[in-house]
Amino acid sequence: RLVVHALENVRSVVRVYGPDGKRAADVPLPGTGVVQGMLGSPSSPRIWLMFSGMLQPPVVVEHHLDTGKRSLETFGEGAPDLSDFELRQEWFTSKDGTRVPMFIAARKGLARDGSHPTLLFGYGASGTSVLPTFREDAIAWLQLGGVYVIANLRGGGEFGTAWYQAAVRERKQATFDDLIAAAEHLVAKGWTTPRKLAISGGSNGGLLVTATMLQRPDLFGVVLAEVPVTDAMRRHLSGNGPQQVEQWGTPDDPTLFKALLAYSPVHNVKAGQCYPATLLATARDDDRMPPWHAYKLAAALQHAQGCDAPVLLHVRDRGGHGSAGPLA
Repeated sequence: RLVVHALENVRSVVRVYGPDGKRAADVPLPGTGVVQGMLGSPSSPRIWLMFSGMLQPPVVVEHHLDTGKRSLETFGEGAPDLSDFELRQEWFTSKDGTRVPMFIAARKGLARDGSHPTLLFGYGASGTSVLPTFREDAIAWLQLGGVYVIANLRGGGEFGTAWYQAAVRERKQATFDDLIAAAEHLVAKGWTTPRKLAISGGSNGGLLVTATMLQRPDLFGVVLAEVPVTDAMRRHLSGNGPQQVEQWGTPDDPTLFKALLAYSPVHNVKAGQCYPATLLATARDDDRMPPWHAYKLAAALQHAQGCDAPVLLHVRDRGGHGSAGPLA
């Protein structure tokens, strides 16, 4: 038999095929999530899967291909009881008509009355897939009464190369349009309201949330940007920018000059506009995305802010471009 792991609609499936290539069975998984490792042997009917989901802490699944018997082995003790929560996948329509999925985790039976603080996470770049794996920060947010959402935006790799190519270079606006449409969907479906909606992203995701907020400041209450890109016109001059030119382009290309300038966060701050409460976080030793990106946008927003919503800058002495410090 051949046991195949694949991603379908941004979640893992495991299927068994016979020597004739015909599908023989599916291996049941403990919820919606991702297989992060698979082990088997031609000499044994047993396979082992490492699995986690947004509401499923990491487990090892042992599955017997002949009998269908399954057992789960958890790691450590004290895993939270998540039986009061549910995870669903919903689809929304972006500006150009493209259907885009999101995963929404919330307490079961949550009233759709718009009263719930909601955290929307996105990335949408570099062909990187944002998958529904276990997230401690998401669990903490859920236990505090919030709704946690990840959106699978174009520019990522969730649906292959075409999904990535749909939002690179002069087409990058598609990623921001997707995030705007995701937020509008959450509001329209009663999950939250703009005042209670926060968006979060890091690195290229920091560009995503700051550029989107500047285009639609009325749609969000809070913006959290970790080690963000904020100057799209100069990102190619330092850090890992030279290695990213194929994806983003440079302003030396007249066609890309207009596209980059149209979304570059530091170039689109408007004086007197009321922007959401914003927290920009960076590290002094970040050699991939130099901290001047965060510095410049923080200064521009603080100077331009037209209401009382705070614009804050948090700078770590160490931590680089990874997760370190109190905002990790």
